[in-house]
Amino acid sequence: MDDSKFAESLQNLCIKLGINSLKQFQIDVLENVVCKKIDNLVCVPTGSGKTVCFQGITTIYETMALNKADKKIVLVISPLKMLMASQKKKFEALKLESVVLGEAGAMKKIQDGTVRYVQLGHNDSLYKVTSTELIS
Repeated sequence: MDDSKFAESLQNLCIKLGINSLKQFQIDVLENVVCKKIDNLVCVPTGSGKTVCFQGITTIYETMALNKADKKIVLVISPLKMLMASQKKKFEALKLESVVLGEAGAMKKIQDGTVRYVQLGHNDSLYKVTSTELIS
């Protein structure tokens, strides 16, 4: 991992999201996921900035030019449909391609590689996400 490239990617992320800086836990999560390939469970209060963690993953991959041939998809599991709709609007405002699993055209966008964020309701079966339709 090139530390200067990672630092540059964090700066680009802040610019893209319109924020001045990241919180330390956000930096740690992004470094763990992108650079160290370590899964993370983030438990912080509502409004602390968890969303920035998953919004930043693909932006950082693109900035660092990691795995260009291997397009990354971030799976977001949300407890409420209203929250998924709200986050989809935020993704669109940031020009981050997002779909809600089950909406019209979602599987085609996933298979075509034109989407980076897939949202799934907490009551949806993970079988849907790991089906051969998604992986093929």
